[in-house]
Amino acid sequence: MCKRGKADKALEYITAVIRYGLYSEVPPEEAEVWDFGFDGIPCIKADIERSRLAHSTDADAREFLETQTDFCNCLIRRAHNGAKKAMEMAENTQNAEYRQNLSALAEGLSRIPENPAENFYEAVLCLYFMHPYIPDSIGLIDRYLYPFFKKDTESGVLTVEKAGEYLQ
Repeated sequence: MCKRGKADKALEYITAVIRYGLYSEVPPEEAEVWDFGFDGIPCIKADIERSRLAHSTDADAREFLETQTDFCNCLIRRAHNGAKKAMEMAENTQNAEYRQNLSALAEGLSRIPENPAENFYEAVLCLYFMHPYIPDSIGLIDRYLYPFFKKDTESGVLTVEKAGEYLQ
């Protein structure tokens, strides 16, 4: 849960969780502000609900928090709609490489941003997907992506060349 936990900090909280949601834990330099692990958008929605209960007599805070819940639901719905469309396109293409790419996209969008990224591809996809909703710059993407890059390259499931393709 966000240490600040106040309705007036909810947007800042959503932004930070989106930005740092690629981590299973918050980066060390943010630990004094954010003291939780990330379990995807359901974690955000649960924290919004806790804040809503804490501000039950403040109509403005409740309204603001309701918009944040709606926003989270819209993100999930948009990702799932994209996954469905990508799968439909994959089923109707004759090009094997394009079909494989569309299938990977559909699988990734069925997981993120609702759930945290599990690999480098999903981490990059999450950044691309969430970028329009982050009110300021994404920040230092190398810091967000490096743990996934390192894990996937060391395990042999990702090459440096393939990682470069994902980032183009």
